Amino acid sequence: KPTSSDCSGDFVVGGSGNVVIDGGQGLFVNSSGECAFSQSGCNVALTSSSGDPVPISVVGNNAGEGYNEDSCNPDTMNTDPNVGVDPVPWTDGVLILDEPDECSKTPDAFQITTDAVGHKTVTLFPGSYAQLPPPSINADEIFLSPGIYCVSKVLKQTTGILKGYDVFFYITKDGDFSLQGGTNILHARAAEDPPDPEKYPYAGYLVYVAPDFDGSPENCTINGNQESSFVGAIYAPYCNVTINGSTGTDPDDENSGFHSQVIGYEVKLNGDGDLWFIYNQDENVVVIEAAELDLAQ
Repeated sequence: KPTSSDCSGDFVVGGSGNVVIDGGQGLFVNSSGECAFSQSGCNVALTSSSGDPVPISVVGNNAGEGYNEDSCNPDTMNTDPNVGVDPVPWTDGVLILDEPDECSKTPDAFQITTDAVGHKTVTLFPGSYAQLPPPSINADEIFLSPGIYCVSKVLKQTTGILKGYDVFFYITKDGDFSLQGGTNILHARAAEDPPDPEKYPYAGYLVYVAPDFDGSPENCTINGNQESSFVGAIYAPYCNVTINGSTGTDPDDENSGFHSQVIGYEVKLNGDGDLWFIYNQDENVVVIEAAELDLAQ
């Protein structure tokens, strides 16, 4: 978000739990607003996995608005963020991904299996969906076969288990995601080293929400739990991203926490337990930029 008109905060860390950042370079807030970064209340701790303050870089002038040094423990939040940094150009700095061929592909028919104790699993296949999982499907577990899923409106799971490995969700313009219940185990295809965009251009991406700058930002939500895990970049540059709940806390286990880089228009983190974000470049997007040659005199 390039700027704001009030002090509600463009990147807000709140709730009553521990938000832990493991790896990476901390938080970057692109807004030039007076209250670009905000801590909501004194009940949340934002730290690195070692317990040190998380680096916070903010374009705006008044990062940390909402933090009260007289009543909050200074050890639980970085009270000296780096302010006045250079912004990422809006909207020229937004990475636009081409729409995949799967957006015009009808997926194969889903398959249903039931085990001896009556546990029902539905297997879905890559292609285009109005909603994923389709609202007509009711199962204890929904398994997504590896590949690209083009979703025209909502990626939503409210109960049961949604599981997929080597998957990528391309959400078209005016779409959003709402993972607000059940257990979600969703892993992107690992980024290759070096990446081969011709072979698989979406390696390292888990979710991409295509921006529609002519409209208003969408709302995108994830409610985590101890059994959920996410691997790969969540790139929603024109979506207000809210992440609630808790996650597992083992940074060495890809089935624990967010192994993700999260990019949104506004971002709100509301943990009520331990909410872990583990950044490993090999699990996220690697963007190769062409070399430039400048002449100096």
